[in-house]
Amino acid sequence: MGQDDLLWVSKAACKPRLETSLHQLVIIAASSRRTFEVDVLRGVALLGIAVVNVPIFSEPWTGMPAVETHLDALCALIVGTFFIAKFFGLFAFLFGWAMVRMRESTISKGRDARRIWRRRMFVLFGIGLAHAILVFPFDILMIYGILGLILSNAPTWSRERLMKHALYGLLAVPISYFLLTWWMAASFDDYQPYEGEKYGVYSYALLVEYNFYTLGYCQLVNVLYNGAMSHAAICLGILASREGFFDKNSPVFSVLEKKAPLLWIVGITFNLPYGIVCALNDETITALDAFVMAMAGIGAPWLTAAYVVTITSWVRRRMVGGFFAAAGKMSLTAYVLEGILAGWLFYEYGLGWNMEFGAAATLVSALGIFVAIKLFCMAWLRFHKQGPLELIWRKIVEMKADPNTTGTKPSAS
Repeated sequence: MGQDDLLWVSKAACKPRLETSLHQLVIIAASSRRTFEVDVLRGVALLGIAVVNVPIFSEPWTGMPAVETHLDALCALIVGTFFIAKFFGLFAFLFGWAMVRMRESTISKGRDARRIWRRRMFVLFGIGLAHAILVFPFDILMIYGILGLILSNAPTWSRERLMKHALYGLLAVPISYFLLTWWMAASFDDYQPYEGEKYGVYSYALLVEYNFYTLGYCQLVNVLYNGAMSHAAICLGILASREGFFDKNSPVFSVLEKKAPLLWIVGITFNLPYGIVCALNDETITALDAFVMAMAGIGAPWLTAAYVVTITSWVRRRMVGGFFAAAGKMSLTAYVLEGILAGWLFYEYGLGWNMEFGAAATLVSALGIFVAIKLFCMAWLRFHKQGPLELIWRKIVEMKADPNTTGTKPSAS
């Protein structure tokens, strides 16, 4: 074989590898933008979740801070219309999107995707359980862990099956909201807020005991409030990831972007009555509120879709981005930190400011908590690639993970 032949063989041998490498670079370059958009959306979802959850710390009895001034009424109207019941759906949508990405990543490494995913969900459930008992009994991570196990095969479902599950979930949302509010109205007089001594470990021990004994009640509320919405949103997120929803030329995204004004109009129309109820806060829950909450259950998915489309469009136009992305990259850590900071501000083992703030001050507190967490995430990511809880989660999952799907030992060659 001559020199020319050897040169031809070497080029032929390198060509497939070169083409593969270029193909991988194209995928990485395309996915980096999509990942940034999703990180921003996660950060926005975390802001919305803080705005919704902090009032539960501030006003443990009703979760609705006092409305004493016109500013309080305006803030309560904004939170009730644009925040409550909107951002957990967004978070679940992104959870479903991540399911497909994690599955593809695991398969590309030659590992058993289903087994590792289930291990991830068991660990996530454990983190949620600890968070619920130690910090916040209305924790959402346990529901995500359970739904993640139930829907572990959903990334392989047909488009029709995913759409059917999403539709059933969306139809169940207003029904579950009606039942939840009706039940809470019937049992409102029997509910008692947590009471303890200020500034002591003893009062924190009482809080943990209280969280433990009310965990079943709080998670039942969570199931009615977030279960159907999360189920539908996860299925839609899986479908969005499979069909390239965040791709630049996605036809589905283009259609929704054109329909964004309609999404906003329908969403606001159905959610505004609940916002008015929040602004008129009379510190009671009535049967009439059940009908208003059911309307919000119809309108919430519309507003969630409007947020997804509008924020993604803003990111692409560079109108919004980096401020939210850092928290979005550490969403698990940031979510848990929200509860820890809110508990320290409002519960008796910390500053004990519960039942002292109106709706406006509570909203400012929620925004302040998010900004503090955002700054922490930015500082952390300067030295680490993952958040601390994300790293712990990954290490536990991979502690005994199988190196490949077949379970065979790698060859010695």
